[in-house]
Amino acid sequence: MGERSYVAGGGKMGFFRRLAWDEPSPTITGRSNRKGSALCHPEQSRPLSVHECARLQGFPDDWHFVGSAAAQYQQIGNAVPVALGMAVGRMMSQYLDGCGEVETRTVDGDASPRRRRSCGTRHVLRRPI
Repeated sequence: MGERSYVAGGGKMGFFRRLAWDEPSPTITGRSNRKGSALCHPEQSRPLSVHECARLQGFPDDWHFVGSAAAQYQQIGNAVPVALGMAVGRMMSQYLDGCGEVETRTVDGDASPRRRRSCGTRHVLRRPI
């Protein structure tokens, strides 16, 4: 995918989306090397590494993925971003503790917030070891 392939003639079937340092990343897919879903480093003419995709999803630097490179990309692309998982877990914990709000909607779109009483026992969310 270097500069030579960019200036080469012939049909160009796929493309890479270059990331920007100061903008949100597009969705990390399970097929990072496929046409139209490949992401390019912000400064270098190369696809993102497994480690870089994992960082975009919020995985800690010491997290290890197993399998082939394709399997690792797929594990990262199939994962819920870490921060989103933590936020959902925190809300579920508050709900189970009896605090927080739950909004329900009917089929016609009417919203009715339901308040829960004050917090009881705490459910502690821990990162897996």
